[in-house]
Amino acid sequence: MPRQHIKIILILSFILFTVANLWGAATTYTWDGGGAAGVWEDPLNWDLDVGYPDDDSSGTDTAIINLGGVTTAPVASTTLASLTIANTSTVNPGALINLSVTGLVTCSGTLTTSVAGSTLGSLTINAGGLVNPSGTLTVSGLVTCDGTLTADAAGITLNGGITGTGVFNASTGTTTITTGIDVTTFNDNNGILAIAGDTSLFKAYTFHDVSINAGTLNTSGLNTVIEQDIYGVGSLTAGASQITIGRHMTCGAFTANTSTVSSILH
Repeated sequence: MPRQHIKIILILSFILFTVANLWGAATTYTWDGGGAAGVWEDPLNWDLDVGYPDDDSSGTDTAIINLGGVTTAPVASTTLASLTIANTSTVNPGALINLSVTGLVTCSGTLTTSVAGSTLGSLTINAGGLVNPSGTLTVSGLVTCDGTLTADAAGITLNGGITGTGVFNASTGTTTITTGIDVTTFNDNNGILAIAGDTSLFKAYTFHDVSINAGTLNTSGLNTVIEQDIYGVGSLTAGASQITIGRHMTCGAFTANTSTVSSILH
């Protein structure tokens, strides 16, 4: 093929790619590190060498960082369709930069969101992975945590529950959960566990304070310790278990079944 024809094809490809971005077409970008070190907005750092994730503010792009040892972050608030972070790589948006992902975030490395807060569709933290928000974090779907999730004092909301073999360090403020808690290690950090809808416990846990704001908290027949109070308009259902309450229980309704309840007032 003559060189002139090749040049025309390359120009047309560039034009089509640019028009697709202007129309908000979903694009998958894979990090190759060919540009300035760690610069999210450098197109040469992505495999297409034209554009970068969410450069058109469409919120439909996918970002894949499957190389290790990368540290990068968008310098402006960014919305993605999905995000993948490889082992030993880090995405850490700066202060006041909001990172939102409407679909799945898969983290084998480190994700540190900013005080501006972050909203994710669902979250998978693989073994060795760390998600450490510096502000509020809301996850609409399921969190599968085989690594470590450490919430900020500003609070965390997990509307799809949390499962996995890893560690969940709850907020020192309020941790809001719906659906279920089935993570291997749950550290309450003296915060408030707020139940926002029907939620089941699948392991024996210790909580500091529990507020059942809606629905029913079901201990599923597992021993449960509440260091201080359990309260709210929602209900508590127990099975063949031991429930220990450090101070008071004033929730909307309590179904004991065959459980044993002890309360130690301070």
